[in-house]
Amino acid sequence: VTTMDVKPSNVAPRGKDPAIGVYYKLALFSFFIFAAPLTAYYVSITHLSKDNTTFAGGIAALVVNIVLVAYIVVAFLED
Repeated sequence: VTTMDVKPSNVAPRGKDPAIGVYYKLALFSFFIFAAPLTAYYVSITHLSKDNTTFAGGIAALVVNIVLVAYIVVAFLED
């Protein structure tokens, strides 16, 4: 029978999962990638262009690209 020398572990205690913030950002940007173009389209077609669907579609495409660029910038700035 052998006895083992029991000593405290040198491993640091586990903290908050760093990926949780990534999931929150992904959920937030997923919501905006869906809602922002639809909102921009609706606002554009009712208030700005008065039934010009081409202009409203262009505004919606511009908004979705802005959201995508914002997501990429946030992803690059993350540690």
